[in-house]
Parts: sequence; C-alpha cells; structure tokens
Amino acid sequence: MRCDNRRCKFYAMNATTIGEVVSQLDEIVLACRQQPSRNGCFAALYRNVTIDVAIRAYEQRRLGAWTSKVWARAFDCAELRQPLIIQHLLLGMNAHINLDLGNVSMLSRQ
Repeated sequence: MRCDNRRCKFYAMNATTIGEVVSQLDEIVLACRQQPSRNGCFAALYRNVTIDVAIRAYEQRRLGAWTSKVWARAFDCAELRQPLIIQHLLLGMNAHINLDLGNVSMLSRQ
C-alpha cells in the first residue's frame, strides 16, 4: 500500500477505541516503511507516545505511583470543580505535547 494522501484518508475518523487507534497507526507505519515514505514518522512517534507515555502516566496516577510534575498537576486539577473543563484539557495537552513528545523523540534517536 502506498502511503499517500488519497489512501491515508482511509484511516481518518474510523477508530473508536485506543486499541483501534494503535492498530491503525501500526498499519500506517508498516505501509510507509514498505514504500518507503517519511509520512509514517509522525504515526510512529504518536503511537509510541500514546502507548508508552500517556497511558503509563494515567496508570501510575491511578495506582498512586510517581508521575512527572506536569502530569501530576494536570491530574490534580482534574479533581477540582474549577477551572473550566477546557483548561483541564489544555493542561493534559501541555503535558502530552511539551513533555511526552519531547521525551519520546529524544529516546527514539538513541
């Protein structure tokens, strides 16, 4: 399968679970490796962040284990009635984008 814009549209908006998202990311990465195409780089990065970092942060918090300060703050604020939900979402996005993506990018280069 060639990983171009026409064929990659197949993946858009049809996943309903994390497992389906990860499976679709695996398919994109595989297709782009076979071509080869750099279009799979972000899919590979995002897959690793989703599985290895974001889900781990949630599980660590749920089990009472250590989490990074940025994730701890996002989780702490989610327990409060204030601020607005959008602000809670932005805290989680900040942790994910500014911490997780950077860490996984660095680790993938090693």
